Amino acid sequence: MRLPFSFDNPRVYYGILIVISLCSILLIISNPILVSNDSEGYIKMYIIRSPGYPLFLKGIFTIFQDNYAFGTKLIQGILGISAIHFLVHTIRRHNLLAPIWLIGFFLILAIPYLYNHQVANNLLSMALSYPLYLIIVAFFFNYLIFKKAKHLLYASPIIILLLLTRSQFLFLIPVGVFLTLWIFRKNLKKAIIPLSVLILIPILVNTSDSLYHKVVHGNYATTPFTGIHLLSPLVFITNEQSENLFQDPVERRYFNVIMEELKRKQLNRYYLPNNLEPMTVFTNNYSAIANHTIYSEGYTIFSEKTHLSEFEIIQQIDKTTKRMCIPILKKEFTRWVKFYLSNISHGLFSANYFLFYVMLLLFCIYYIKNPSFHFEISTLVILLLFGNILIVALGVHTIKRYLFYNNWVLFFIIFLSFNFIQKKLAHGN
Repeated sequence: MRLPFSFDNPRVYYGILIVISLCSILLIISNPILVSNDSEGYIKMYIIRSPGYPLFLKGIFTIFQDNYAFGTKLIQGILGISAIHFLVHTIRRHNLLAPIWLIGFFLILAIPYLYNHQVANNLLSMALSYPLYLIIVAFFFNYLIFKKAKHLLYASPIIILLLLTRSQFLFLIPVGVFLTLWIFRKNLKKAIIPLSVLILIPILVNTSDSLYHKVVHGNYATTPFTGIHLLSPLVFITNEQSENLFQDPVERRYFNVIMEELKRKQLNRYYLPNNLEPMTVFTNNYSAIANHTIYSEGYTIFSEKTHLSEFEIIQQIDKTTKRMCIPILKKEFTRWVKFYLSNISHGLFSANYFLFYVMLLLFCIYYIKNPSFHFEISTLVILLLFGNILIVALGVHTIKRYLFYNNWVLFFIIFLSFNFIQKKLAHGN
């Protein structure tokens, strides 16, 4: 039975997307605003929060005032659906997917807004970072296909905004470097300007971040919390004998207090209750390890120095935890690598899926010189997926909240493959 209409008809195609978009916005504003434990930090501009989303929220709250809940849902919803339109339109522009697959892809990109994460209804940074990320992906597609540096330049301010919102997207820099070297591999002189821009981006981000904290909190420094993230898996897998690694009395005391607390809470791999699986314990209790042990005990220790401001205390925690990572990592390197790979596998649901994506990446790289953009684009999106999970797994539990940004990758590759096969069959006929 044939449908009475064709998805290839522009009126039908755009009509369906408009209906999906309007229904999505209506669903978003009909659902309540969701406030989580982390929301307060963004609303009140806590020191440990990067500037992007707090400033974004401040703008919305200033405009809508008492109606901030409705305004937040509306703005975040419109921004998200618009970003999805931009990415889907970019894919259509390059004729990568047929209209029917584009409609399906649009729905997949919209799922985080309609189900589970409810991105636009949450007072969390993902409400800003997800649409920014989709826009950057669209610019990367243009960069790869048109092979012109201007498309990377267009993406640069969006990358800066995204990194000022969530630093986990730092992986976009090495992916951008890979793209640039691939695009200009036959004439590397043309790569000088885009590579310079990519190198400059982290510098501009750090400067902007520091200026924000200077204005808001009175200290010129980047957002402190990286050390706590990096130390969390290390203190989870190490033992008490690691105290001998520290010559500095403050670091040794800090380490011993952390280990005593983790032992008491049964949140160290040597003291797990009932032989529970370590990765499960780490994932389910990450906040208890990072926020309520490493951070809280550090705050107690450095608060004893009464001349320090709150920002300086948190800075000291961050600097000290970064220093403490190095000797523990040297001692526990093999165990840390195994734990790191286990964290990645957990984020991809199993080691089998991890192996599948590795094989898929190698397959696409092998055929990357194919005249079709199919394998180049597939390689790019898999690199984006791996880039995100590799950087997240360094210090944070690999939960959906940090990884959903690339949930569309496998579907996109499947749709791309179907479209590729359809074109081959049509050409053969």
